[in-house]
Amino acid sequence: MPSPIAHCSLVFGLLPPIERRIQPSLSNSQRRALIAALIGALLAPDLDILFGPLTGAPLMTYHNGPTHSLILAPLFGLLCAGLAWGGLRRGMAVCGVVGTLAYAGHVLLDAVCWGRGVLMFWPLSESRFGGPPYLFMGVRHSKGLFVVDHLLTLLNELAFVTAIWLAAWGLQRWQRRRESMDRQIEQAADITP
Repeated sequence: MPSPIAHCSLVFGLLPPIERRIQPSLSNSQRRALIAALIGALLAPDLDILFGPLTGAPLMTYHNGPTHSLILAPLFGLLCAGLAWGGLRRGMAVCGVVGTLAYAGHVLLDAVCWGRGVLMFWPLSESRFGGPPYLFMGVRHSKGLFVVDHLLTLLNELAFVTAIWLAAWGLQRWQRRRESMDRQIEQAADITP
């Protein structure tokens, strides 16, 4: 499965639309909290790693199990919306949608990683779903820490992070240009008799 590097890179794609939607009401501390919450949502499906040690089983025993279901994504979104109630009432719906998208994004990234697939539609199906296409080589926990495969995975994921960042940067730049053109058009319309 992809490492947290690939999962967290989705922040570049998810954060700009959130900020555009609720930016005027965010303080710096709220923005940092939003980024931390977004990263938490992107990593939430991997909390199943803790189930092994809690039950006395090896660490990765339950990984990519039921927590990697798209069906849980809207439930997680509701949890995010509920948590936003305290500090961002105006952004509650946005937080719910983004929490859903972040959770689902994690599941989909795991599905396009070389490996056994994920229980994408649990509890409706016990079948595992996965690529092709395969975008990621994935981390191989069973091979140990220092293997060439992990260097290749790191390079693969850094390329993915770069692509996500460039796409988000390009989209933001395009939106700023469009807004500038819209303002110019409005100003020209105000001047015209």
